[in-house]
Amino acid sequence: MARWAGLAPWLVALIGLAVPLIAGGGAGWPYVVGWLVFLALLLMVKPLSRADQRDRIQWAVIATFLLVIPGLVVGGIYLVPAALLWLGIELGSRRRLSDVN
Repeated sequence: MARWAGLAPWLVALIGLAVPLIAGGGAGWPYVVGWLVFLALLLMVKPLSRADQRDRIQWAVIATFLLVIPGLVVGGIYLVPAALLWLGIELGSRRRLSDVN
C-alpha cells in the first residue's frame, strides 16, 4: 500500500501536466516537456529517498510554494496538487515525528 501511495503524487503530476496540454490545444507543449524532463531527473536522482520524514515534509512545503511562483509563468501551478498530495501523504504516514525522535 505504501508503494502505491508513493506513486500517487507522480500520477497526479502527470495528470496535472495533461491539463494545459489538452485545454490549450497543445500550445503549451514546451512547458510540459520542460516539466516532464525536470520530473524525470527527480525520479532518477531520488534526492529524498533516504531522508527522514521531517525533511520530506519540509521539502513538500517548499515545493508547494516554489511551484506557485513559476506557476504563473511556466505552468508549475498544475503541479501544485501533486505537491499537496505529497505533503498530505507525508503528514499522514504511520511514522510520526514523535516516533522518529
